Amino acid sequence: AVDSESLFACVRKYPTDDEYKAKFDVAVSQEGLEGDELSKIILSLDTNTLDYGKYYWDLFLWSGEKPIKCLIKGEITIAEGISNRGK
Repeated sequence: AVDSESLFACVRKYPTDDEYKAKFDVAVSQEGLEGDELSKIILSLDTNTLDYGKYYWDLFLWSGEKPIKCLIKGEITIAEGISNRGK
């Protein structure tokens, strides 16, 4: 199993950016596991700090001040919410 302190997840505007735009809150749970699962990784992101558009995210295994390995990467699209229309 892994703990949340050994994980780091962030969002970048472009995959090659060195600086990240936002950081995910990472939690690890052992509740509701299925089959051979050892734990579930839960990523939460405050999208209020991001402009609308497409971003890239990475989840790293982390140690101290540096990443050890990128575990997974993906894309995320931040869409305009109903409450923000007309501003």
